[in-house]
Amino acid sequence: MQELLEMICAKTGISLYQAWWLVEHATQQKRTELMFLKESQLRPEQKEALYTMIDDMVIRKKPLAYILGVIPFFNVSIKVKPPILIPRPETEEWVSNVISMLDSYGLQEGKILDMCTGTGCIALAFAKYFPKTKVVAADINQEAVDLTFENTCFNRIPNIYLSTTNLFSELTGLTFDIIVSNPPYIDRRKKLSMKKNVLLWEDEKALFANDHGMALIKDIIDYAPYYMHDTPYKYNLFIEIAEYHEEPLKEFLQEQGITQYEFHVDHFGNVRMLAMKIKSFFTVEQIQASKQP
Repeated sequence: MQELLEMICAKTGISLYQAWWLVEHATQQKRTELMFLKESQLRPEQKEALYTMIDDMVIRKKPLAYILGVIPFFNVSIKVKPPILIPRPETEEWVSNVISMLDSYGLQEGKILDMCTGTGCIALAFAKYFPKTKVVAADINQEAVDLTFENTCFNRIPNIYLSTTNLFSELTGLTFDIIVSNPPYIDRRKKLSMKKNVLLWEDEKALFANDHGMALIKDIIDYAPYYMHDTPYKYNLFIEIAEYHEEPLKEFLQEQGITQYEFHVDHFGNVRMLAMKIKSFFTVEQIQASKQP
């Protein structure tokens, strides 16, 4: 089996750990059942399935996640389908850190908004960890909202609410304690250096944004005060960003009068997430009045 795994790694460029995932998926057997087998001992239909998947990755440049169909993300299992954006380990990392941060704040109840939810991975991770909260998963793409619904049912998480909306346009009258987002943020000029398996399979609208990738990031920061409660939490808005956004976003935050913020790096040492304290533009009385019929 080791020779087969090494061949898969060499052909596809995936890790040994990922090669095991592929073999397990193709054979529908667990690693413990496969460890001491040779390739010649696999059934013909298992070999056919495996080599079809390898060809999909090598020739069609299909991402491994789309082949597997389900991937782990923090505390949930996420179904992935093209062209909805595949959850990245870097996203999982900051989500884990933010959940730990909010846990330390004593968050239990309240409302959380996941803007640009995609597969729903972030919303579901928060909803499962904080079961007394209400989590709204919002996206402009109906396919993404449908997939989030599927993942909500798949994980049996009851405290998720879905919204098909262009940013905040369909959320009028709602306010939140926490807003999280992994919006499209790649500078279009980076397209030439990106991998083909990303460009050929994942939704371009979920990847790229104008203004060097910062257009939606700035929009979310601009509109967030109209949709937030004032809370005692140190930070209440968390957005995934690119490393090259740090300096221009510092200038933007200064222009907006936002002084309480910090940039978080991922395990590669790259800036990956911006945490901010956003003050509500409304008093408690105004927020309550906006909810009256």
